[in-house]
Amino acid sequence: MGGLGADCALITWSKPSKLINVAGKGNDDHVLDSLSTLPNPQDIELVNIVGYLGDQIEDHLREYYPHLKTHYIVQENPRANRTPSS
Repeated sequence: MGGLGADCALITWSKPSKLINVAGKGNDDHVLDSLSTLPNPQDIELVNIVGYLGDQIEDHLREYYPHLKTHYIVQENPRANRTPSS
């Protein structure tokens, strides 16, 4: 969930790409909803790497997935993790 969303810059300047609607749900909501099909979904812990607009991701997960145990790591310098060809 980290990074700057540069590939979708016109869309992601005010909303993280993971929260953009795809087929009626946030991009990552499709994945998160599938976690409920796993055995013991209450035991799942998510570690999310967030950066720019990460507070929106935290708020979204708190509101729509309060049953999931979530942790957040802030990516301080997302450009440092890009490959030279990016």
